Amino acid sequence: MYHQTFGLHEAPFAITPNPRFVFLGHQHKEALAHLTWGISQGGGGGFVQLTGEVGTGKTTLSRLLLERLPEDCTAALILNPRLNPLELLQAICDELKISTRGAMTSQKKLVDRLNKALLNAHADGRSVVVIIDEAQNLSPESLEQVRLLTNLETDSQKLMQILLLGQPELRSLLSRPDLRQLAQRITARYHLGALSAEDTAAYTRHRLAVAGSQSELFSERALKALHRVSEGIPRVINIVAERALLMAYATDQSQVSPRMIDEAAREIRGFEKERTRPGRVSRGRTAWVSSVLILLIAIAALIIYGPELRKRWTPTEPEDPLVTPIATETTAGKDREVPLVISLSAEQNTQIFRDSQQILAAIETLSIDPDWTADRCDQRLGRNLLCQTGRSTSRRLIELGRPIIAYTPSRPPGYSVARFSTDQVTLHKLGGTTTLPLAAFERHWSGLYWDYWQVPAYVPDLLEEGNRGPAIIWIKQAAVRADPAYSSDSDDPYFGPSLKQWAIDFQNAHGILSDGVIGRDTLQFLRRYSPVAP
Repeated sequence: MYHQTFGLHEAPFAITPNPRFVFLGHQHKEALAHLTWGISQGGGGGFVQLTGEVGTGKTTLSRLLLERLPEDCTAALILNPRLNPLELLQAICDELKISTRGAMTSQKKLVDRLNKALLNAHADGRSVVVIIDEAQNLSPESLEQVRLLTNLETDSQKLMQILLLGQPELRSLLSRPDLRQLAQRITARYHLGALSAEDTAAYTRHRLAVAGSQSELFSERALKALHRVSEGIPRVINIVAERALLMAYATDQSQVSPRMIDEAAREIRGFEKERTRPGRVSRGRTAWVSSVLILLIAIAALIIYGPELRKRWTPTEPEDPLVTPIATETTAGKDREVPLVISLSAEQNTQIFRDSQQILAAIETLSIDPDWTADRCDQRLGRNLLCQTGRSTSRRLIELGRPIIAYTPSRPPGYSVARFSTDQVTLHKLGGTTTLPLAAFERHWSGLYWDYWQVPAYVPDLLEEGNRGPAIIWIKQAAVRADPAYSSDSDDPYFGPSLKQWAIDFQNAHGILSDGVIGRDTLQFLRRYSPVAP
């Protein structure tokens, strides 16, 4: 009920890892860059380690990382590591869809089947990543089994990359002398700390904005108090902020105050009650009275407004623009919709994709060869046309600011040109345009997308420190447009240290691997600041 009072269309501080609410503070961007680097090119088949206190966002980062893995990467996610070595092998095989029939009781047979599957994946050009959450709960015996899995290799490289996520106890566990062989194989590690006061304020405002807030619901002093009581831990921020909003609603206040933050923290965290001074009510008792008051208000509201609310909010099946009724049949004199599973042939899928390409070409004024197919995106599609594909979040595509081709695997399956905005998506297909709520589209979207954009023909797919040429001038001019504070001799065609540092900052700001190398990921965002039309 209080969500409507504050102009919110959903709960802003739910503790489930919803990708739409992901906020990347400075540390989170660095951690994501370390994980991406460790898995994509720096790991070499070793271990990547991410540690952090409870509630700092490790699991959320792992989900974001899974969304950004390339299509040719298969991931196995182990959420319950309290397993013995045999059970751990079984869990990994299950996640990778490897048959364990006839091998359930033999570690050797399971390892042999895993090795065979990894070799097949390597032959097909696919990589494999195993992500183990709450890794501090692994027994030393299971950790040793995990280490032995990194011995599965070809003559040139390891066949599996392993990411360990855990609380600080994981670092202590890996410092044991009997686990030193595993510790030596960790090629990338990062410890995720709490949010700073500035990031706490930005995090809170971000979640409120995503939930639809149009006003400042937390005063500056309240945000400082929220950082103080939560110590910058995102999960605690969510719980305290949610309770404080409920208090503001119960007391008919339009903004959360520092006092509400303190009382919410006491109720939630079970702080010791202060001693009651003569003639005064303790804060602990005040919090208890506040809870009772909230309950009484809710009961009174249900009694007074219950009939009207039931009439107004009787659930109805919302119309979903992505779902078209297929057929009806009559049962006992009543019509009802009959769901129909649609299966498309490869030829139909290819044609729908090509239609979407031509729609996108018309919208963006691009010259796209009608014979190009979805699997050719890794190639340079002409002298000045680039393509980027993979899985993404709506937040990233909103920031990108361009229409893309999106794939919806069901109801109805196929491709369409989608333009994302803060709360809705516009779909362009042959025959018309449809606008629908962002949440409705996300229920059917796989996250898979294709983005096409132009750069001058002299700009290559990859630029790094030490390069020279006209492409560097184009990059520097775009950098000045993207960041007026950046100063560089735009006529100097040399990729020097200052441009590399700017590139790292730009990549951090957009959640890109921050290596200072300007590749397609960076060009994808830099193109919007292009000073010269291709």
